[in-house]
Formats: sequence, structure tokens, C-alpha cells
Amino acid sequence: MTNVNVNAYSTSGGIAYLNSNGRIETAVKITTAGNYTFTILAGGNAAAGVLPQIGVTVDGITRRSLFLTNTNLTAYTITLCVTAGTHAIGLAFLNDLYAPPEDRNAFFSQLTITPVTGLRIIQFDTDPAQHTATLQWLTSPGVVYEVQLAPTLLPANWQSQLTVTGSASISSWKDDGPLSGTPPLSPAASQRYYRIRQLGP
Repeated sequence: MTNVNVNAYSTSGGIAYLNSNGRIETAVKITTAGNYTFTILAGGNAAAGVLPQIGVTVDGITRRSLFLTNTNLTAYTITLCVTAGTHAIGLAFLNDLYAPPEDRNAFFSQLTITPVTGLRIIQFDTDPAQHTATLQWLTSPGVVYEVQLAPTLLPANWQSQLTVTGSASISSWKDDGPLSGTPPLSPAASQRYYRIRQLGP
């Protein structure tokens, strides 16, 4: 990545130090439009009790921002929908503050961009004796999913059970009755259908 508009900027040992507001960026070719996960390895110094705020920029526009939670290099994830084509992808430092002896700065070590895995249920297990059903599906960090169920496949019958924010590559949920009202594979719910919806981003 190259410095675009950071007045106080330096690099050392593969780390880019942003000591004033601005961004660094590079050209990235996106071959297919869709959701992409941006994994940022970043750290920084706090001032006035506030850690650095960083953001991901696309073509010079900050699309998503967050506050660091650690002064050391830590991985943060942001998911964005990006159109196909070559884009200027950047990392921005947004809340510089110099209040001697404190100086709020940010530094970046790495940015990894990966396409969001398509939504897919990878395992469905039932236990007739315990009246449970367990779903596992592929997830992406930071993406929100909704678990729904229905007694039939009619559209009006789908009911939301819970929402799950992906924190790893696989999420799971066991239906044992408390949320759905009746245990699956029981006389009161001899037939039940499940589906997973991606709510965002």
C-alpha cells in the first residue's frame, strides 16, 4: 500500500505507521461482485482514553469504521459488498489526537481480502430419543444469520428463532424446544423444516 494523504507517515519492518489522519491504499481487482471479508491487522496508541478509529475505504470513501480494542497488533474483520472491477482499497486512520504527553496514532501490518463463503448448511443431525435437531452452516466473521423454522413449506409459516453473528467459519444451533415452543420429533412437532437466511451485511 502507498501513502495517499497522511502527513505524518512512516514504515518499518513491514508496518505502516499513520501518525496523522489519512489513508494508505492500493489497487485491487475484484473479479466478481459480492460480499468480501476484510481482515485487518492493526494496533495503535490511545489518547484521552480513546483508542484509534480505523476504516476501510473503497475508491476514497470510508465504507466501514471501527475502534481498535487493543494497542497491540490485533486482527479485526469488516464485511463489505464490493462491485466487480479494479478499486482503490485503503486503510484509514480517522481520529488523530495530539495532547502532550499523549499522542493517538494507528499502525497497520496486514490486510487480507477474501470472498464471503456462500450460505450453505453443511450438517443436520437429529436425535429422536432426545427430541433435538442440530444445524451447522458455513459462516463468515461479522455476518449476521437468522435461523427460521416452519411446520410446512408454505411461505407464511416461516418463523424466526434467533440471529447469530458469525465469529468463525462454522456456526451451529440445536433445536431442543425452548425457542420453538415444542421439541422437534415429538408428537406436537412430528414434521419441521429449517432454513438459514443471511441478514447482512
